[in-house]
Amino acid sequence: MSEKVEKRDESDDLSRAWAVYAVKAVASEENGIKNNVPWPELSSSDVAAYHANLAKNIESHILLWPTPILVSQEGVDDILVFRENGKLVRIYPPFPVNERTETSGAFEDVAVPEGLTKVARTVALPPSAVRGVRMEHGVGKGLQWSRAFRIDVENGANGLPTLTLLLDHIAQFTHQWWIRSSHNPMLGPFRMGGTITKDYRIIPELKYRGAGTVESTWYGAVEHQPILGFGSPLDRGKWLISAHHTQEGRDADQGLVAFYDGMAAFMSGHDQQAILNLCIATEILLSKHSLAVLDRSPPKLEKAVRDTRLVDEATKKTLSDLVRDRNCVAHGREPKLVRDGKTTVKGYVQAVRRLIGGYLAALPQGGWPEVMTLKLDNGKIFRKV
Repeated sequence: MSEKVEKRDESDDLSRAWAVYAVKAVASEENGIKNNVPWPELSSSDVAAYHANLAKNIESHILLWPTPILVSQEGVDDILVFRENGKLVRIYPPFPVNERTETSGAFEDVAVPEGLTKVARTVALPPSAVRGVRMEHGVGKGLQWSRAFRIDVENGANGLPTLTLLLDHIAQFTHQWWIRSSHNPMLGPFRMGGTITKDYRIIPELKYRGAGTVESTWYGAVEHQPILGFGSPLDRGKWLISAHHTQEGRDADQGLVAFYDGMAAFMSGHDQQAILNLCIATEILLSKHSLAVLDRSPPKLEKAVRDTRLVDEATKKTLSDLVRDRNCVAHGREPKLVRDGKTTVKGYVQAVRRLIGGYLAALPQGGWPEVMTLKLDNGKIFRKV
């Protein structure tokens, strides 16, 4: 085996760079002879032709995203070509992986702790324990869950920043909020369960003559969140429009992105983070609407919520409550209205979602790319068409 480790600059005390540990198998001709599988004879020209055909400045990578993308099985076949700092990056459509094998392998040859008050020993799980239960969220005909990507990268390019920007746009156009989340609603942490003894020992099933059929004392499990709220499949149109904006170097709409982050925080049980992100989304969306459509500087958030015509009065009341609870969270306090049962974080999610509907419906015709990338500090006003 040959190994390679890439280390980040240790002079930095904080870095988002990745350290890569790579392992490559090394084949041995001698082993082939020992196993009675000798290698074939090749001419020097055949060997030279093989090496001449190898790409010298580009490498292909396989990436596994933590959360899957719902993809149409027809039409999404375009390979996208980008330039990252002048270097070539090619991104292939996402494809499925063998989820069950990935799960089962995590528990092969694993020792589980046992003990009364302290860990006294580690033991193996019963051989009969099911280790690889997985499920697929119900999807319609012609759709599939995919979370693997092939990326070809020229030397000097990374590829991940380009893929991340592309996925921001895919989330924007498909509303698949989970793409931006480390929380995977299709795969929760619960994987296995089983019977133990009164002194908390793991015990295998009892097999004996005459017992007939005996069930394993342990079972495999998988948990998921079946109600995702919204989202549409990634089809060819969304794949290509996401590619177009990525090629142009445009950021996704930060108001929508903040909403997806808030949704992801809510679904993972981080309510205070959800409140912060949902309020950020509200402020960005109302401010951009004020600049791009109303042709005026954005007012303070409380007034913007109170005066907006993008949603009905009940929704405005909920958004006002969101702002009040955001103020609590931002100052280290519990969200008072949620704590007192006067509203819910789910209600906040639904209110901001309705705001997004009004925001998108009010956009000037043909103004989406400019409004999508509009920065609130650049002073540029887009006139209403």
